Amino acid sequence: MAKDGHCDTEGRDYDTIVKTALIIRPALVDPDAWLRDVEAYGRLGITEVMTMPDRHPVEFANGIAKEILPRLP
Repeated sequence: MAKDGHCDTEGRDYDTIVKTALIIRPALVDPDAWLRDVEAYGRLGITEVMTMPDRHPVEFANGIAKEILPRLP
């Protein structure tokens, strides 16, 4: 079945579905590896990624803002 075959069966437009992945790898332990994971998911059609904090939420958010966000396209 094609990737959108189920959507055809259900009458759903495949392109309206937000393709999301949860990345388990800690983002701030190895930002390069985390970003490689994001790139790989992007090649698969994933348009949104989520990640879990591996430390205090404020420290995590500040780390993402400093280490990850500037490197995203």
